[in-house]
Amino acid sequence: MINFKRCCLILLWSFTLAGCSIQSSQLNAVMGLFDQAEVPFDTNSWVVEFGDYNALVYPLAVDNGTLFSNQFGDVILFDGWTVREVSGLGHRLRLGIADDGDARRYMYGNRFVAQHQCDAWQSEQQSGMIRFSEFCWGQSQYTNMIQVGDKGQISLIMQNIDGSNQYLTLRKK
Repeated sequence: MINFKRCCLILLWSFTLAGCSIQSSQLNAVMGLFDQAEVPFDTNSWVVEFGDYNALVYPLAVDNGTLFSNQFGDVILFDGWTVREVSGLGHRLRLGIADDGDARRYMYGNRFVAQHQCDAWQSEQQSGMIRFSEFCWGQSQYTNMIQVGDKGQISLIMQNIDGSNQYLTLRKK
């Protein structure tokens, strides 16, 4: 008889709890973060090209500029004017670019590769866009370029990253 009463009591208690809902404003706020509409990566993707290598990369704002990266381990740090670091690009590539205002030094890992001088950036209006160019020289002469659209957003970055005649290109997709 006691077991029958216990079973009835447990059954009654479970029906009562089934009709209750537990609310928490903190839990709702956290869950709301996950309910937000997703931002499609394709609308914010860029194409990186270096030699015969190309891949999609995605920008992320960081303290010292914009970091472009992807799932393949490609990492490019752009400070707004100059590509400062590059790793990956289909190889175990690790390049660094330092500029003290007088000279630009190219490093491959910890090994010094080249030192170049660069003129100040120049701007030119072109078909509703602004093209910034920087003439540099050292072992060879080359021109780095940044293209900015009419809304002030960069759409193309083309820069020498290793002191050779080969350019790294980042293009907004």
